[in-house]
Amino acid sequence: VISYDSEKMEFSEQNTFSLGDTIHPSVSERYYNQKYRIDIKKQPGYDQCVLSHSNRVCLVTMAASHDLITSGRIPKQIDFKIDDKTDRTANKVSGKGKKGAQWLTENSPLCRVTCTDGTEYILYSCLRGHLMEINERLYKNPTLLIEKPETDGYLAIVMPKLVDFKSQIDKLLSIEQYKTNIGQRKDNLTKDTETANEIDNTNDVT
Repeated sequence: VISYDSEKMEFSEQNTFSLGDTIHPSVSERYYNQKYRIDIKKQPGYDQCVLSHSNRVCLVTMAASHDLITSGRIPKQIDFKIDDKTDRTANKVSGKGKKGAQWLTENSPLCRVTCTDGTEYILYSCLRGHLMEINERLYKNPTLLIEKPETDGYLAIVMPKLVDFKSQIDKLLSIEQYKTNIGQRKDNLTKDTETANEIDNTNDVT
């Protein structure tokens, strides 16, 4: 499980439990492949995680580096009805053919999150496939989104078509690529801040 220190802008990896001296990997680490999308729709810090199983079941979650988490904001309300035309609560799946399942693209909105300070975030599907389930637990306990993103706080379950599964997963970043990209974003942010400070200091002198 990857956690992110927003102050140090550093990652750490944690296992969920241990017995004696034996460290046991989490369920998500044992059975799911962790993949990532960052800066979704060119929005810095809009980072999400997809936990993909070999049976094509994909849990869409927030990544530890998402701005909602790193900013320290607290989710107050989760709304799966984005607008009058986009209502994920209307999703009804039946049969092996997944009849009634809504079709999602990589940038399809899944839900709107409203935080205690009034800030709103849209969270996305991240991959193309059928919407199998939304996580209704988030209605009663929206903070699960940041407390247990890889278990009880997942957003939704999406299932790509068999012919698309590999290509959809391959488009996403691996854990190593994710860390590298977040590190580069951190460096760029630091450079931008230093440049801005230099400009301010020059203006003060003149």
